[in-house]
Amino acid sequence: MATAVGNACFVEEEYEEAVRAYTQALMEKPNDADALSKRAAAYLKLNQLESAVQDAQNAIQLDPTLLMAYLREGTALFGLERFREAKTSFGIGKEKAGNRDMILGKFKMWIRKCDAELEDEDEEMTEKTETFATKPAAQDPAPAPIAPVAAPTVRHEWYQTPTHVTLSLLQKNLKSEDVTVDFSPNHLHVRFPVNGETIDAFQKQLYGAIDVQESSFRVSTVKVEIRLKKANAGFMWDKLEGQGLAAPTGAIPRPSPAVFAAPPKPYASNRDWNKIDKTIAEELEAEKPEGESAMQKLFADIYAKADEDTRRAMNKSFQTSGGTVLSTNWKEVAAKNYEDEKPAPDGMQWKKWENNKDMASPVRQRKPQKTARVPPAQAAPKKKRRYKPGERTLVEIRRYQRSTELLLRRLPFARLVREIQLNYATTQFRWQAEALLALQEAAEAHLVRVFEDANLCAIHAKRVTIMVKDIQLARRIRGRNHE
Repeated sequence: MATAVGNACFVEEEYEEAVRAYTQALMEKPNDADALSKRAAAYLKLNQLESAVQDAQNAIQLDPTLLMAYLREGTALFGLERFREAKTSFGIGKEKAGNRDMILGKFKMWIRKCDAELEDEDEEMTEKTETFATKPAAQDPAPAPIAPVAAPTVRHEWYQTPTHVTLSLLQKNLKSEDVTVDFSPNHLHVRFPVNGETIDAFQKQLYGAIDVQESSFRVSTVKVEIRLKKANAGFMWDKLEGQGLAAPTGAIPRPSPAVFAAPPKPYASNRDWNKIDKTIAEELEAEKPEGESAMQKLFADIYAKADEDTRRAMNKSFQTSGGTVLSTNWKEVAAKNYEDEKPAPDGMQWKKWENNKDMASPVRQRKPQKTARVPPAQAAPKKKRRYKPGERTLVEIRRYQRSTELLLRRLPFARLVREIQLNYATTQFRWQAEALLALQEAAEAHLVRVFEDANLCAIHAKRVTIMVKDIQLARRIRGRNHE
């Protein structure tokens, strides 16, 4: 059970939780080689290479046939720049892989990387030896003045919501204990080592005030993510740093009536998406529907502008009469029971059948009339239909869902499934073609549902662009948020 929890955390990229789950599994079953190998994989993601090597070696001692343990041991040794030991581990795994093409290809790739690194080391050693042997003894020249070296810079990205600002400092292979973050109401200071030297990765005045107690940060393998809680919820920052809104005090300052500041833009680009949404809405309203669409729009307008009694009358008359009556007079509808006295449409009458179901049958049968065919040259040109944003895409996705066709090609999906199986499964399964097809249909249905939910979240936020926060909100609504 604990191993399954660890696998789920690993897939969700919660590697510290995965390590704790695998440790719990090893406490229950100390000789579980698979749990040791998977914990080594989690240590690799956390850049704890020594622990990864130790776990992988212990897993190999318990089960010498566990190929992923050799791969993880070699990967950790490669990260520690112990290339000869890494090549030895990859070589043993390659011999044991046999005819398993996918895992065999990984071992061959890592062996080539080790050979390249070892060749560079041999060349450096040769150059140093030749220089030492041929360099004559001479008086040491006076040391030249050392030019100041510019401090390395760290790239950062940020986005905001009405309540939070998320800042990401892009730096790989950092440890949590090496990162220092100092939160102040209007200032942020972040320090961590880069190339062996501790630098001020971010030290600037913030545009708005933050809540120090509710702000936090976390360190992953590729970045430092800092989540700042806005002290003034709803206030959108024009930029990340600079002099903006000060920290809140007891009295709320009132803006001067003579100053009209431009509203803050919630988007990084200069494009006004609110104006675009408004333009699209105006175009859709100006479009004149025809035929049945015009009738439905008429009823919708009547319903939207009607009072409560009129709406109740329309709902009851239409639903209880089976769609044959639509009345707006509530006094008449309230006293009438359309279920017992269903009026038949014009030219029809109700007739009782043996199965005790009321059905409307025609009074007389009419012979179908032949309609004259209009030559293609004389046919009226068909008016091009205008679709709402995203409507055509959703229609295509639903069409694929109702058919036996797939959104992805079968062969790449089958390769992906087998690769996941090699990485996370200890037993080599054989898949039937029907089973792979069923798995692909289920996976695509899940992706389509996430897309539809994220699209609705973007529409609710009055945007036409799906963003990361829309995906996160959709997963939180579905109960899949593991934060």
